[in-house]
Amino acid sequence: MPSPSFHLEPSFKQINWPKFRNILSNITNLNIKLKTKEDIDTAITSLTENILLAKNNSLSPTLNTTSFNHITPEISQLIIEKRRARNKWQHSHYPDDRHTYNSLSNKLKKILKKHKNVLYESHLSSLSPNIGSLWRKTKSLLKHKTIFSPLQRRNCNLAISDQDKTELLAQYFSNVFKPHSILPKNSHLDQVNEFINSPLPMSLPAKHTTPNEISSIIKTLKINKSPGHDQISNQIVKNIAAKTIIQLTHIYNA
Repeated sequence: MPSPSFHLEPSFKQINWPKFRNILSNITNLNIKLKTKEDIDTAITSLTENILLAKNNSLSPTLNTTSFNHITPEISQLIIEKRRARNKWQHSHYPDDRHTYNSLSNKLKKILKKHKNVLYESHLSSLSPNIGSLWRKTKSLLKHKTIFSPLQRRNCNLAISDQDKTELLAQYFSNVFKPHSILPKNSHLDQVNEFINSPLPMSLPAKHTTPNEISSIIKTLKINKSPGHDQISNQIVKNIAAKTIIQLTHIYNA
């Protein structure tokens, strides 16, 4: 039976959300100046830094901190012996030296296979539905791997070399991405320009945003989206303190 192929997840830290909200609430200052554009930019920067600070101070290590990449001393010693036997056989070419090298090589393969199975079993036992590792592992095992068909020319010949693939893709994209040859009538262009240049109608000022409105929008965010350049994910936004939502409301209404 072949040894299983698997990818061991690195150890990571999770956030203590009650601690995160408590820290964020304590460092949030509602008495800030929001008169100018510079004041608003400063407030946004301070809010971002406070969220990241609260996140970093709320990280706690997971229960399982086992290193799955550990190699036992027995395996390390066997690797050294196998390399010595290989070098000796390559220099002497004696049958006995070759037999010793093959014996150590086969022994190492068996031990590595057994060691890999032990690591895999330990990895499976460490999965937990509470932190999502069990779900991610199940998803990776059940994920259908897409098999890409080879590139084919119009004459049914396959594009094998990199040069053939490059030329075929360049020809395809040059035919696909072309501007539309649409020439609108002058009357239509005049109508569009008249609409663009016409003054905008008077409208009432926008209503102020409320904390309840922001909270309702936050509830609709999907937690599986990747964070932006500020490294604040939707999961973090969903757990910000109520005091921080009030500060965010003040910034929106400034």
